[in-house]
Amino acid sequence: MIPLHLHEIINAVKGEIRNYKPLLIDHISTDSRTITKDGLFIALKGDRFDGHNFLTQAIKQGAAAVLVSRIPEDIKDAEIPVVKVKDTLLALGDIAGCYRRRLTVPVIAVGGSNGKTTTKDMIAHILSKKAIAAKSYKSFNNFIGLPLTIFSADRKTDYLVAEVGTNKPGEIKYLSKILKPDIAVITNISATHLDGLKNPEGVFKEESQLFRTLKSGAIAVFDPSNKDLKRLAEYAEYKSVTFGIDSDADVTARDVKTSQDGIGFTIFKGESHYECFIPVLGSWNIKNALAAFAVAQLLGLRPEDICRALKDFKLPEMRMDRRLKGGVTFINDAYNANPVSVGLAIDELSAMETAGRKILVFGEMRELGRYSRRFHEEAAGVIASSRIDLLIIVGKDTRYTANKLSRIGSWDKRMLYYETVYEAISSLKKILKPGDTVLLKGSRANALEKIII
Repeated sequence: MIPLHLHEIINAVKGEIRNYKPLLIDHISTDSRTITKDGLFIALKGDRFDGHNFLTQAIKQGAAAVLVSRIPEDIKDAEIPVVKVKDTLLALGDIAGCYRRRLTVPVIAVGGSNGKTTTKDMIAHILSKKAIAAKSYKSFNNFIGLPLTIFSADRKTDYLVAEVGTNKPGEIKYLSKILKPDIAVITNISATHLDGLKNPEGVFKEESQLFRTLKSGAIAVFDPSNKDLKRLAEYAEYKSVTFGIDSDADVTARDVKTSQDGIGFTIFKGESHYECFIPVLGSWNIKNALAAFAVAQLLGLRPEDICRALKDFKLPEMRMDRRLKGGVTFINDAYNANPVSVGLAIDELSAMETAGRKILVFGEMRELGRYSRRFHEEAAGVIASSRIDLLIIVGKDTRYTANKLSRIGSWDKRMLYYETVYEAISSLKKILKPGDTVLLKGSRANALEKIII
């Protein structure tokens, strides 16, 4: 982090100050265990923890100053600066916005309903081959994660690649205004987080804010085959670069060849073409790679170097992560799930060449609100037309999938339903045979990864 003067922070948050001292803050933390000398501890209040209960610990750890929304009795006599604000979470964003204005490096934002973490990691991986790229840790993309990502950039940083996420209206607009990206990618827009965003139109309005709030001169990168992104582009006032498979986009992929080792394809841009290979499963990752290719080219990297960098890319944790255990191949794609990603995963399993049976462990798709029954029933249709040999269904709302499938052909004999993952584990121990391939797909709360442990 590039040090900030304490008075800059006070001005950014419009806070009240006790015990003011002219300090340089070179570290900002929301975790009292990680605060260091010359650091600012921000006391956030969440559903499970309240940072105000750890102020004494933060001061003992060496915090140079603290930022609070209330002053507890145990720090009233503290000698270090105490900055008081109405809302410490919004203050964190205000400080991040102030810090962002200090940065002179290209800033890339990645949003969308599916694939944003992988695309963000691909972009950072490519850039890191030639320079120093700071990026969001894992899926740090919210009111806390995005500011902390911004603070991770320092004087040595050449690029900042940040993920922008949402689960309720207004989040992306707020985060985008803090980040002010030079290049913004929306991977796609589809039915996700309907608990907070209410309906598909709400998803469109929210996700589209990443482009709607772009500063003058910024560039939007997107797939025009996505109907909502195409709709957004019709009245866009920004520069854009498009990507897609077998389309009229600026960057396209053709001649796709898949194997157990990964995916080979040819990237076409204008009259030029380049051979690429990504050592990952999941054909949808081609589009993620095309988005990363487009961004890297905009930043001046040579196409040959971009393709070379992609050859050793590794997917983030719990994204099509293949492991062999007891002769059974487990593919863990259980970090998250929504109707589009479930359909893609099922198609992927169907197309695989396997020694034994193809088994899908399907967990609930969470945060679908009043649309949950509809989308779980629609998943039954996708499964019914697949080449899956055995289906293990886990979770409360997946009963809609099970009920729908029970009325389709012979699925009663090819399907087992369990309320919890622990019940499924017990059953799978008796069912699985060497040579089987098991795909785990469900939202994170299902904890399907426990099946592999």
